[in-house]
Parts: sequence; structure tokens; C-alpha cells
Amino acid sequence: MSGLSVFHLERLHPGLGNKAYKLAPSLLDARSKKAKTLVSVGGAWSNHLYALAILGSKQGFETAAYVQEVAASDLSATLKDVQSWDMQLHFLSRSDYRRRDDPAFINQLMQRYPAGYFIPEGGSSALGVSGAEGILQDLVLAEAQYDHLVLPVGTGGTMAGILRGLERPCHVVGVSALKGVKQQHLAIQTWAASRLSPGVTYELVPEVQFGGYASCPPILIARMRNWEAKFGFDLEPVYGAKALSVALSMKARGALPGETLLLHTGGLQGRRGFPELSQS
Repeated sequence: MSGLSVFHLERLHPGLGNKAYKLAPSLLDARSKKAKTLVSVGGAWSNHLYALAILGSKQGFETAAYVQEVAASDLSATLKDVQSWDMQLHFLSRSDYRRRDDPAFINQLMQRYPAGYFIPEGGSSALGVSGAEGILQDLVLAEAQYDHLVLPVGTGGTMAGILRGLERPCHVVGVSALKGVKQQHLAIQTWAASRLSPGVTYELVPEVQFGGYASCPPILIARMRNWEAKFGFDLEPVYGAKALSVALSMKARGALPGETLLLHTGGLQGRRGFPELSQS
């Protein structure tokens, strides 16, 4: 990949990826407040819940999560995994799950855990953003060279941390997993826009090429197989593969001159949600 290199966060933090950075400050804060249970929300294939269950188990916390209701026979491999690490699951109706960002509704959910500590979906909070700034320290240690950074974006916390942590000119391209980027723009503006170093710029690219969030059409499967064989690392279709697609396209048309670094933020466990990827 001429002019394009990849930095693999999940190789540094197996099973955790960018969540290792985002969750660390919240777990320290929870411990300082003597919280017993870490509580969060997420989807059936949530990388966030997967990482939270791992870290909670390792660090002596109980963990609990609210997810959208599914039949017991339809539990995803991710939810089965988090249960094996003793995460308590509570199921919400579809309409209640849509309220997962409503502070009043979260307060209702937390009544079950009066000594609990709530972590927002994706680990994205002021603390999560400060943790994501630590990614830049690992890039320095690795002596990574780049003029541009490209990374996948979910809730926006990792990108906000990257933008805040950059201390030299760099253009950051966030590749949204969603068709719309309004909420992500608002979140990034809240957490980072007023704290950018001179020469740091950014843009958000919506996911419009492959069908939107969690879509994995045959064309993406074919491209993933080609990229994995060519570049020698695994991808998942929700975040990483789409970010790589945008990076390659922008490089090809000259939109990212110089050295470009793609942040492979992890989430490979979610690949299991797409059995067609394992088919020959």
C-alpha cells in the first residue's frame, strides 16, 4: 500500500482494540468511587460490551448491560461470551432500547444498581475521549509516520480523542459506520472542536457505499477477501473494512497526499456476526 500504512490497536490490546483506551479512565473513576458494578448499554454484537466484560472480569468488577430483547435461542456469540465472563444481561423492548441515550431513562435503569457506575454506549464520554488521546502516545512510541489519519467512527469518542491529542498538523478522516453523521459531528464538536492544535483538521465521511450500518453486501465480502489476502490482516465489515475502502479510494484519487495511516481499531469479534465471510 504505497503511502498507506496500518496501525493495529487490537494487536496491542487483544479483544479490546480502541476500547482499552476509552474504558481505562472510566474504570479508574469507578474504582475511586467504590462502585461495585459497571453498567452499560449496547447491541447484540457490541465491541464495547465485549471489552467491558473482559476488563470488568479482570479487574474485579461485576458488570451488567442493557440490550435489545432477543429470544434466548438467538443470543449472539458476543452476548454468550459476555455472559461467560459473568456480565448480567437485561433485555429492553425495541422502543425502550431507542431511549438508551436519554438521561432520565438511564437513571431509571440505574435504579437496579444503586452502587453501580454507568458507562455510555461505546465508552464515549468525556473520560472516554481523554482515554482515546492515549492512542497518540502509542503512535509516537511506534514512530508512526503520517500526514493524514483515517479511522472508523461509531459514537465519535475515539475520533474526538485523536483530534484532541494531536499536537502537530494532520488531517483526520473519520469514516462513519452510519449513513448520517449529524450526531457524530455534534459529539466531536462538543468534545474536541475548541481544543484543536494549529493545523489539525478533520472531516466525517458517511457510510453510503455498502448499504449503511452493519450491512455486508456481496461486493464488500469480495473486497474484504481480496484485501485480507493482499495485505495480510483480518477485517470486519461494520467499521474497519469500510474505513479501509475509503482510505484506498481517497489515496487513489490523490485526496490524501503524503503518508496516510489507517487506524485499525479492532472489533474483530464482531466478524462472527457475518457467517458469509467464512464461506468459500
